Amino acid sequence: MSNQYDGLNAGYSGPRVALPPDKYGNSASPALRVVSYIGARGTKDPDLTRHSLLVAGTNGVDGTAFLAIQLKKAWLTDEAISLAFNKGEPLPTTTAQNVATAKQFFVEDAVATLKRNNTPADQVTPALIESTYDKIMTRIRIDVGTIFRLQDWMGVERNPQVSLGTLVGADFSGEVEAGQPNKEGDPTSQVKSVYSRKQTRASA
Repeated sequence: MSNQYDGLNAGYSGPRVALPPDKYGNSASPALRVVSYIGARGTKDPDLTRHSLLVAGTNGVDGTAFLAIQLKKAWLTDEAISLAFNKGEPLPTTTAQNVATAKQFFVEDAVATLKRNNTPADQVTPALIESTYDKIMTRIRIDVGTIFRLQDWMGVERNPQVSLGTLVGADFSGEVEAGQPNKEGDPTSQVKSVYSRKQTRASA
């Protein structure tokens, strides 16, 4: 059912110049804000989706930067998170058997990644497969970890399964770097990292 507000532009309407590369805020004081969820697009990996969010400064510095989070559905499971964040120790919501099955899946995914990158078959050694597997775990820690850190800044429960649109409004600290020029040749900026929020101790 439509109403009088449906036709209004609710997107970010602030300055669209590139946010200067710099470190913004610290573990206790945020200086950046997620102002909108731009959308998602596919990559050359059919299972990998690149999500883009728009970030603006909150300390009086004009400009925006893009925050990219790349995800696969398989990365958001408790088994994947057990492998990437908990050294393979199963979270309470899963089992060691399920984690072992997930590890085999990611080893096979590492092999598929090497094939997708046209790695010659005689070069696909156990050491290279292990190295590629480790890189997948690193990607999970980076991208799922970004979701967790933004949720920490928002003061909400960590949940990797949420729509990334729920991160809009998150005030956080992080580092911004120069990005690739856009189609018009104008400079852009991108968020290189989201800092961890300082944990406050509960009152005794």
